[in-house]
Amino acid sequence: MTISLVGVAVSAFVVTNIDAFVVMTALFATSSRSRIPLVVVGQVAGFLVILAMSAAVALGLSSVAASWCGMFGLVPLGLGLHGLWALRGADDDGGVRRIGLGFLGVAAMMVGNGGDNVAVLAPLFRTLGLAHSIFVSGVLIVLDGIMCVAALRAGHSDLMLRVFERAGAVVVPMVYAAIGIALLIRAGSLSSFAWHP
Repeated sequence: MTISLVGVAVSAFVVTNIDAFVVMTALFATSSRSRIPLVVVGQVAGFLVILAMSAAVALGLSSVAASWCGMFGLVPLGLGLHGLWALRGADDDGGVRRIGLGFLGVAAMMVGNGGDNVAVLAPLFRTLGLAHSIFVSGVLIVLDGIMCVAALRAGHSDLMLRVFERAGAVVVPMVYAAIGIALLIRAGSLSSFAWHP
């Protein structure tokens, strides 16, 4: 039974966190080394919030619309647009421009990226029951830590660093803006709120 629960947890994590791996790789590649601990802690905190939201939905205590989660995509979008605006008239030294996305920003971004996680985990928790849900959550947290390590290695690989160095200062704010837009579109936030007066 334990092995099957681990398999369920691994399957659920892979299905819902491939996009999170891409986002985390981009964050690590564009963050200074001094900010890496903040990025890691923010990512883990965001994932814990997603687990808590999933549990709340499973218990019927809350109804979380994916479109509202996606609104957190405004955080990286705003940072990206601000970074692009700051480049006006600035000399491009060809280096990597760092954007200071700290603990709260990363946590908000991870929650914004977690709409599909809630959609998958809430019904899973509802069918598993309390004890098995706690076990699966523990496995998911371990997998999240492994993903952080893998994303850090990928983001600081020689290939990734060369790509960002060659692209110049404009690439980093563009990456952040693209992440924000992707979160908003994927969660259906833009189309959902476009229908409201």
